[in-house]
Amino acid sequence: MNMKNQDGNERMRRGFLLKQSLGYEKNCR
Repeated sequence: MNMKNQDGNERMRRGFLLKQSLGYEKNCR
């Protein structure tokens, strides 16, 4: 297992979720 790759994936997933939540909030308003 590559820790660096794992960290990158985690960061990407977090960024994606954050973007999704922001877009969701915008659509709700």
